[in-house]
Amino acid sequence: MARRYFLWGNRARRPDLGIPYGAVAAGESAGFLVLPDGAVLSCGYNRHGQLGRAAANGTASAPNLAPAPGLPPVRSVCTGGGGEGETNVYFLTQAGEVWSCGGNWYGQLARAVQTVQGPATNLGRIPGLPPVKRIVANPSSVFFVTESGLFYSAGDNSTGALGRTAASGEEARPNLGLVADLQGIADVASSGGSTWFLLENGQVWSCGMNPVGQLGRPGVGSYTPGVQNLGRIGGLPRIVQIACVGDSAHFLDEDGRVWNCGSNFMGQLGRAVDTPMMWSGDTNLGRLTIAGGRVKRIVAARVSTYFILESGSVASCGNNDYGVLGRSVRNGRYDLPNVGTVSGVGPVRDVATSRPGSHAYFLAEDGSAHSCGNNDRGMMARDVPTPQTGMDGVVPTNLGQVPGLSGVDAVAASASGNVYFHTSDGRFWSAGDNGYGQLGRAVASAEPGSSNLGQVPL
Repeated sequence: MARRYFLWGNRARRPDLGIPYGAVAAGESAGFLVLPDGAVLSCGYNRHGQLGRAAANGTASAPNLAPAPGLPPVRSVCTGGGGEGETNVYFLTQAGEVWSCGGNWYGQLARAVQTVQGPATNLGRIPGLPPVKRIVANPSSVFFVTESGLFYSAGDNSTGALGRTAASGEEARPNLGLVADLQGIADVASSGGSTWFLLENGQVWSCGMNPVGQLGRPGVGSYTPGVQNLGRIGGLPRIVQIACVGDSAHFLDEDGRVWNCGSNFMGQLGRAVDTPMMWSGDTNLGRLTIAGGRVKRIVAARVSTYFILESGSVASCGNNDYGVLGRSVRNGRYDLPNVGTVSGVGPVRDVATSRPGSHAYFLAEDGSAHSCGNNDRGMMARDVPTPQTGMDGVVPTNLGQVPGLSGVDAVAASASGNVYFHTSDGRFWSAGDNGYGQLGRAVASAEPGSSNLGQVPL
C-alpha cells in the first residue's frame, strides 16, 4: 500500500526517530493530508481560508476533505497551532519554497495579503526566501530556517521575539527579514513572546520576553522597542535539542544531560529551585539530574515535562492534572519536584502532548500506543473516565493501551481534543472532537469518557 501522511497542525518533524516522512502533527480544528506525490488534502475549520482552498467549514456529518489546488508538491505542513481565530498555515514544498494562507493580522503569512472571511482563501507563495528546511510558527509570527542555516522571521515583534529590531508586520506591510546576527541555525523554538535559537555548533541564543529568567541569561531585561536583547546563553555545554514552551526552557546536551530555566511554579523544571522574581533579570539556569541514564529527547507541554531516556523509559514531572504525567502523584511544586518514572509502558520511542498539556500519548517500540489524561472529548481513544484529584491531593492516572491499534509509528495530539495515529500499514486513525469534521471522517464527536476511534477513509 502506498503510504500517506496526515499533517495536523504544527509538529511536522521527527526524522530523528525515523518516523515515516517526519510529518505527523496536530493542530486545533483543521487537518492536512499529504499524499506520496506531494498533493495535499485538507479538512475542518476554514473561516480564514487556512485550508488553502475556498470551502465551507466541515461538520461531523459532512467532513470537507478535498485537495488544496495550486500547490507544488509538498513536503510538510506547519500551522500556528492556535484556536479558531489563530489560523496561519504554511506549506513547505519539496523544492524548499514556502506557501502560506489564513490569518495575517500581524503579517505572519510573510506576504502582503488580506485575511479572508468565509469560503475563500489567500493561499500564495512567500517571495524572497532561499530554500527552507524548517518552519516554526505560533499564532502571530513565523520563523524559517534555510538549507544554508540562515534564519528569517516575520509577524508580531512587540516582544522582540523575531530576533530583529523591526516593527510588527501588518497585512499590507509584512516585515519578513533576515536575522543577520545569527548564522548556522539548526533549530528554533518560540513561545510566550520569547525565542530560543539552537546553532549547529551547539550554542543556544535567546531573545524577547524575560519576565522569569526563561532567556537563561542573568541581567537581561525584556525587549524594548528598537533595542534588541538577542544574546548567547552562557554556561551551557554543547546542546543538541531545545524544548521551550510557555515561560520554561529545556536544553539537552550531547552527553544526554538536561539543563533548564524559567518558570517552575508547578515543578516543571524537575529541580527544587524557585522561579526568579518577575522582571528581576535573574535566571535559575541549572542542570537536572535524572536517575536511569542518559536522556535522548525532551518533550515539553506548558507546565509538564517528559524525558525519554536512551533505555526507553520515561521520566515525567510538573503539573499532573488529569493524571497527565502517566503516574499517580501530586502536582509538582518549585520546592517539591515530583520527578519519577512512568510504569506500565514498554520501551518508549516518542511522547506527544497537547500544547496546554491536558493529555499525553506514549508511543512504544513494539508499535503500541498508550494514552493518559483528560478524556472529556474522547481524546484518549479509549473508554475511560477523566481522573479526579483525590482527598490526599494525589491525582490518579488513567494510563492504558489504546485498543485495536498495532504498528503505530506516529501519534499527535491537539489542544482542542483530537488525537491522530499513523500505523505502519499506511493507515490513519483519529478520535475526539469532530465539530468541524477535523477527524476527516463522518462521525459524531465522542462523549466524555468514551471513544470514537476509527480509520480515516482515504
